Amino acid sequence: MSPSDQNEASETSVPAGGQPTTANHHVANTSAAISKLDSARLRQRYDMYLANHYTTVHMTVVSLALGIGGVTAATLIAPSPRFHGYQVAFWLLWLASLLATAVAYAGTMIGSLFLPMRLPAVTDLLLPLSLGVFEFFLFAVLGFQATGLTLPISDIFAAWWFALGGFGVMASASVWRVYFIIRSAGHEPDISRTMRYYRRRLVSDGCAAAATGAFGAGIGSLHIHRIISPRINYILSVLVVVGLAVGLVSHWRTARCLRKVLALEVAD
Repeated sequence: MSPSDQNEASETSVPAGGQPTTANHHVANTSAAISKLDSARLRQRYDMYLANHYTTVHMTVVSLALGIGGVTAATLIAPSPRFHGYQVAFWLLWLASLLATAVAYAGTMIGSLFLPMRLPAVTDLLLPLSLGVFEFFLFAVLGFQATGLTLPISDIFAAWWFALGGFGVMASASVWRVYFIIRSAGHEPDISRTMRYYRRRLVSDGCAAAATGAFGAGIGSLHIHRIISPRINYILSVLVVVGLAVGLVSHWRTARCLRKVLALEVAD
């Protein structure tokens, strides 16, 4: 056996008493040091904890909502004779549900970039979950063949519009929550242009979401009182689809403008 082999064997051998050698002590101490949480690792986790919380929760909620959305679409492909003549309206509302989910998702993905370093509060958990419940319900109420709903047509429409109202309220509350978190946290002067622009966008988004909530609740109330005719419902469905599509385009423009503003901040 060569001298190097003898050294290697001596480093990995264990005496008869069962106690590890110096080399094994070194390996054990190194492993223990790696497994311990220190201030650097804690700071690294803390930096992005709130942002990761919002994105992770919302991605999970969106996945569940899209799952029920697929089931609902499958039920709408095979129309029930009881709802004959309303398929176009149901598909319009399904498209509006998809756009509402996409708008909320886009806003979360953009806004998470600007969230400060802090631990989530209970509000930061309840708002995304409540928003997800309404996203889920927007699709579920249309899947009447899968859920076994036996409500009249007017009640199904009323339930969907009230779900849209709840979605708008929760979305507005979420936007304003992010606005106050960002404003209270402050920022460094070198990104002042970016933060001013994004806060203005948050104000606009919060107001638009609140208007959506009021609109949905109002139309739902009219459906309960049998005031809205099927033709008017078609028009309203098209209007809400167009409005949500505009909201999605607005998020796209916000992201594009933020890329430009951030490029200018970096250049300065």
